[in-house]
Amino acid sequence: MSRRDNYNPVAQEIPVDILNKAFKKDNVQEVFEEIRANTVFVPRNFTTILNTTENLDGNTLNFVTGTATGYVLRLPNATSLFNGQNYIIANNSSAAISVTNFNGISEFELLADSIGILYLRSNSTSSGIWEGFVVSGFATGILSYSITASSPFTTSSSSDVLITGLSITPVAGQYSCWYSSDITIGTNNRLADCIVYKANSPEETTRRTVQGTSSNFRSAHQTLGIVSLNGSQTVSIRTKISGGNLTIGQRTFLLIRLGPEL
Repeated sequence: MSRRDNYNPVAQEIPVDILNKAFKKDNVQEVFEEIRANTVFVPRNFTTILNTTENLDGNTLNFVTGTATGYVLRLPNATSLFNGQNYIIANNSSAAISVTNFNGISEFELLADSIGILYLRSNSTSSGIWEGFVVSGFATGILSYSITASSPFTTSSSSDVLITGLSITPVAGQYSCWYSSDITIGTNNRLADCIVYKANSPEETTRRTVQGTSSNFRSAHQTLGIVSLNGSQTVSIRTKISGGNLTIGQRTFLLIRLGPEL
Protein backbone atom coordinates (compact mmCIF):
# COMPACT_ATOMS: atom_id res chain seq x y z
CA MET A 1 0.00 0.00 0.00
CA SER A 2 1.44 3.34 -0.98
CA ARG A 3 1.64 6.31 1.33
CA ARG A 4 -0.80 8.09 -0.93
CA ASP A 5 -3.34 5.29 -0.41
CA ASN A 6 -3.40 6.18 3.30
CA TYR A 7 -3.89 9.89 2.64
CA ASN A 8 -6.91 11.37 4.38
CA PRO A 9 -7.79 14.82 2.96
CA VAL A 10 -8.12 17.68 5.44
CA ALA A 11 -10.72 19.59 3.43
CA GLN A 12 -13.88 17.85 2.30
CA GLU A 13 -16.88 19.12 0.42
CA ILE A 14 -19.00 19.07 3.60
CA PRO A 15 -16.99 20.37 6.61
CA VAL A 16 -16.88 18.10 9.64
CA ASP A 17 -15.35 18.40 13.08
CA ILE A 18 -14.17 15.34 14.99
CA LEU A 19 -15.47 16.99 18.17
CA ASN A 20 -18.93 17.12 16.58
CA LYS A 21 -18.95 20.90 16.82
CA ALA A 22 -21.55 22.33 14.46
CA PHE A 23 -20.50 25.04 12.02
CA LYS A 24 -22.85 27.74 10.85
CA LYS A 25 -21.49 27.64 7.30
CA ASP A 26 -21.50 24.83 4.77
CA ASN A 27 -18.22 25.12 2.83
CA VAL A 28 -14.59 24.98 3.79
CA GLN A 29 -13.69 28.60 3.03
CA GLU A 30 -16.54 30.00 5.11
CA VAL A 31 -15.73 27.61 7.95
CA PHE A 32 -12.16 28.88 7.96
CA GLU A 33 -13.55 32.41 8.18
CA GLU A 34 -15.73 31.35 11.13
CA ILE A 35 -12.71 29.90 12.91
CA ARG A 36 -10.70 33.05 12.25
CA ALA A 37 -13.50 35.23 13.61
CA ASN A 38 -13.30 33.36 16.89
CA THR A 39 -9.52 33.27 17.18
CA VAL A 40 -8.30 36.50 15.55
CA PHE A 41 -9.34 40.05 16.44
CA VAL A 42 -10.45 41.54 13.13
CA PRO A 43 -10.55 45.35 13.49
CA ARG A 44 -13.19 47.80 12.34
CA ASN A 45 -13.31 51.58 12.81
CA PHE A 46 -16.42 53.61 13.65
CA THR A 47 -16.88 57.39 13.84
CA THR A 48 -19.72 58.55 16.07
CA ILE A 49 -22.77 60.15 14.44
CA LEU A 50 -25.27 62.22 16.44
CA ASN A 51 -28.17 60.11 17.78
CA THR A 52 -27.41 57.21 15.43
CA THR A 53 -27.43 53.42 15.84
CA GLU A 54 -24.94 51.33 13.85
CA ASN A 55 -24.63 47.54 13.68
CA LEU A 56 -21.65 45.46 14.72
CA ASP A 57 -20.78 42.64 12.32
CA GLY A 58 -18.19 39.86 12.20
CA ASN A 59 -15.37 42.18 13.17
CA THR A 60 -14.42 41.28 16.73
CA LEU A 61 -12.27 44.34 17.51
CA ASN A 62 -13.99 47.71 17.15
CA PHE A 63 -12.52 51.19 17.59
CA VAL A 64 -14.80 54.21 18.05
CA THR A 65 -13.69 57.82 17.54
CA GLY A 66 -15.50 61.16 17.18
CA THR A 67 -17.29 63.76 19.27
CA ALA A 68 -21.01 63.17 18.58
CA THR A 69 -23.38 62.17 21.39
CA GLY A 70 -26.28 59.71 21.40
CA TYR A 71 -24.31 57.07 19.50
CA VAL A 72 -25.31 53.38 19.81
CA LEU A 73 -23.62 50.16 18.67
CA ARG A 74 -25.96 47.18 18.25
CA LEU A 75 -24.75 43.58 18.57
CA PRO A 76 -25.61 41.08 15.81
CA ASN A 77 -28.44 38.58 15.90
CA ALA A 78 -27.10 36.10 18.44
CA THR A 79 -28.57 33.08 16.62
CA SER A 80 -26.09 33.73 13.79
CA LEU A 81 -23.12 33.49 16.16
CA PHE A 82 -21.24 30.82 18.05
CA ASN A 83 -21.65 30.53 21.78
CA GLY A 84 -18.43 32.05 23.06
CA GLN A 85 -18.29 34.69 20.32
CA ASN A 86 -16.46 37.73 21.68
CA TYR A 87 -16.44 41.44 20.91
CA ILE A 88 -14.03 44.12 22.06
CA ILE A 89 -15.14 47.75 21.77
CA ALA A 90 -12.64 50.53 22.47
CA ASN A 91 -14.33 53.91 22.89
CA ASN A 92 -11.70 56.46 21.93
CA SER A 93 -14.35 59.12 21.30
CA SER A 94 -14.98 62.10 23.58
CA ALA A 95 -18.52 61.00 24.56
CA ALA A 96 -20.19 57.97 26.10
CA ILE A 97 -21.72 55.42 23.72
CA SER A 98 -24.34 52.75 24.32
CA VAL A 99 -23.99 49.06 23.44
CA THR A 100 -27.24 47.12 22.97
CA ASN A 101 -28.23 43.59 22.02
CA PHE A 102 -29.86 42.85 18.66
CA ASN A 103 -33.28 43.93 19.93
CA GLY A 104 -32.08 47.26 21.28
CA ILE A 105 -31.88 46.36 24.98
CA SER A 106 -28.91 48.03 26.64
CA GLU A 107 -25.99 45.81 27.65
CA PHE A 108 -23.93 48.68 29.07
CA GLU A 109 -22.87 52.28 28.58
CA LEU A 110 -19.28 52.66 27.46
CA LEU A 111 -17.74 55.87 28.73
CA ALA A 112 -15.20 57.94 26.82
CA ASP A 113 -11.72 56.42 27.03
CA SER A 114 -13.08 53.02 28.08
CA ILE A 115 -12.98 49.50 26.71
CA GLY A 116 -15.77 46.91 26.81
CA ILE A 117 -15.43 43.15 26.32
CA LEU A 118 -18.43 40.88 25.67
CA TYR A 119 -18.85 37.11 25.37
CA LEU A 120 -21.95 35.36 24.06
CA ARG A 121 -23.10 32.82 26.66
CA SER A 122 -26.26 31.69 24.87
CA ASN A 123 -27.30 32.10 21.22
CA SER A 124 -30.76 30.57 21.72
CA THR A 125 -32.54 33.85 20.92
CA SER A 126 -31.79 36.84 18.72
CA SER A 127 -31.01 38.95 21.79
CA GLY A 128 -28.70 36.31 23.19
CA ILE A 129 -27.30 36.21 26.70
CA TRP A 130 -24.13 38.27 26.85
CA GLU A 131 -21.53 38.44 29.60
CA GLY A 132 -18.88 41.10 29.80
CA PHE A 133 -17.11 43.84 31.64
CA VAL A 134 -15.93 47.39 31.16
CA VAL A 135 -12.61 48.98 32.04
CA SER A 136 -13.03 52.74 32.40
CA GLY A 137 -10.51 55.47 31.96
CA PHE A 138 -7.69 53.51 30.38
CA ALA A 139 -6.46 56.67 28.64
CA THR A 140 -7.24 59.49 31.04
CA GLY A 141 -7.64 57.89 34.47
CA ILE A 142 -10.69 58.11 36.72
CA LEU A 143 -13.66 59.89 35.15
CA SER A 144 -14.20 63.18 36.96
CA TYR A 145 -15.81 66.58 36.52
CA SER A 146 -14.75 69.77 38.25
CA ILE A 147 -15.92 73.38 38.30
CA THR A 148 -14.02 76.23 39.92
CA ALA A 149 -14.96 79.90 40.17
CA SER A 150 -13.79 83.00 41.99
CA SER A 151 -16.21 85.78 40.99
CA PRO A 152 -18.31 86.69 44.05
CA PHE A 153 -21.82 85.25 44.16
CA THR A 154 -24.18 87.12 46.52
CA THR A 155 -27.69 86.15 47.54
CA SER A 156 -30.30 87.09 50.14
CA SER A 157 -32.57 84.15 49.27
CA SER A 158 -34.13 82.31 52.20
CA SER A 159 -34.82 79.26 49.98
CA ASP A 160 -32.33 77.14 48.08
CA VAL A 161 -30.95 78.95 45.05
CA LEU A 162 -28.45 77.75 42.46
CA ILE A 163 -24.92 79.09 42.84
CA THR A 164 -24.14 80.47 39.40
CA GLY A 165 -22.20 77.99 37.28
CA LEU A 166 -22.19 75.14 39.78
CA SER A 167 -24.24 72.63 37.81
CA ILE A 168 -23.33 69.85 35.42
CA THR A 169 -24.96 66.89 33.63
CA PRO A 170 -22.49 63.99 33.72
CA VAL A 171 -22.78 60.60 32.03
CA ALA A 172 -24.67 57.90 33.92
CA GLY A 173 -23.07 56.51 37.05
CA GLN A 174 -22.72 56.70 40.79
CA TYR A 175 -20.76 59.77 41.86
CA SER A 176 -19.05 61.16 44.90
CA CYS A 177 -19.68 64.93 45.05
CA TRP A 178 -17.53 67.45 46.92
CA TYR A 179 -18.19 71.15 47.32
CA SER A 180 -16.01 73.66 49.13
CA SER A 181 -16.10 77.47 49.22
CA ASP A 182 -15.12 80.61 51.07
CA ILE A 183 -18.22 82.46 52.38
CA THR A 184 -19.05 85.72 54.13
CA ILE A 185 -22.24 85.95 56.23
CA GLY A 186 -23.15 89.63 56.38
CA THR A 187 -25.34 89.64 59.50
CA ASN A 188 -24.57 88.19 62.94
CA ASN A 189 -26.29 84.90 63.89
CA ARG A 190 -27.64 84.23 60.41
CA LEU A 191 -27.58 80.64 59.07
CA ALA A 192 -26.07 79.81 55.67
CA ASP A 193 -26.83 76.44 54.03
CA CYS A 194 -25.29 74.59 51.10
CA ILE A 195 -26.73 71.41 49.58
CA VAL A 196 -26.39 69.06 46.59
CA TYR A 197 -29.38 68.89 44.22
CA LYS A 198 -30.10 65.99 41.87
CA ALA A 199 -32.23 67.30 39.00
CA ASN A 200 -34.65 69.60 40.90
CA SER A 201 -34.67 67.61 44.13
CA PRO A 202 -32.49 68.27 47.20
CA GLU A 203 -30.27 65.53 48.57
CA GLU A 204 -31.06 66.41 52.18
CA THR A 205 -28.28 64.25 53.63
CA THR A 206 -25.83 66.68 52.02
CA ARG A 207 -27.23 69.85 53.62
CA ARG A 208 -24.63 71.67 55.70
CA THR A 209 -25.18 74.83 57.80
CA VAL A 210 -22.82 77.52 59.06
CA GLN A 211 -23.91 80.18 61.61
CA GLY A 212 -22.33 83.60 61.59
CA THR A 213 -21.01 84.76 64.97
CA SER A 214 -20.38 88.36 63.96
CA SER A 215 -21.11 90.80 61.18
CA ASN A 216 -19.31 89.93 57.93
CA PHE A 217 -18.40 86.56 59.41
CA ARG A 218 -16.02 84.58 57.17
CA SER A 219 -15.90 80.81 57.09
CA ALA A 220 -15.46 77.75 54.89
CA HIS A 221 -18.59 76.09 53.53
CA GLN A 222 -18.47 72.50 52.31
CA THR A 223 -20.49 69.36 51.74
CA LEU A 224 -20.04 65.79 50.53
CA GLY A 225 -22.49 63.26 49.12
CA ILE A 226 -23.06 60.20 46.93
CA VAL A 227 -25.57 60.47 44.06
CA SER A 228 -26.67 58.08 41.34
CA LEU A 229 -27.36 59.72 37.96
CA ASN A 230 -28.94 58.36 34.78
CA GLY A 231 -27.06 60.51 32.27
CA SER A 232 -29.82 63.09 31.75
CA GLN A 233 -29.98 64.47 35.30
CA THR A 234 -28.21 67.66 36.33
CA VAL A 235 -26.37 67.77 39.64
CA SER A 236 -25.82 71.16 41.25
CA ILE A 237 -24.95 73.07 44.41
CA ARG A 238 -27.52 75.43 45.93
CA THR A 239 -27.43 77.75 48.94
CA LYS A 240 -29.61 79.97 51.13
CA ILE A 241 -29.30 82.47 54.01
CA SER A 242 -31.74 82.98 56.91
CA GLY A 243 -31.40 86.78 56.70
CA GLY A 244 -29.17 89.49 55.30
CA ASN A 245 -26.67 88.65 52.56
CA LEU A 246 -24.44 85.68 51.86
CA THR A 247 -21.40 86.14 49.63
CA ILE A 248 -19.57 83.16 48.18
CA GLY A 249 -16.03 83.68 46.92
CA GLN A 250 -13.53 81.03 45.79
CA ARG A 251 -15.34 77.75 45.22
CA THR A 252 -14.87 74.26 43.79
CA PHE A 253 -17.38 71.57 42.82
CA LEU A 254 -15.90 68.13 42.11
CA LEU A 255 -17.55 64.87 40.97
CA ILE A 256 -15.75 61.53 40.71
CA ARG A 257 -17.48 58.52 39.16
CA LEU A 258 -17.40 55.52 41.47
CA GLY A 259 -19.13 53.03 39.19
CA PRO A 260 -22.32 52.35 37.22
CA GLU A 261 -25.67 53.90 38.08
CA LEU A 262 -27.43 52.17 40.98
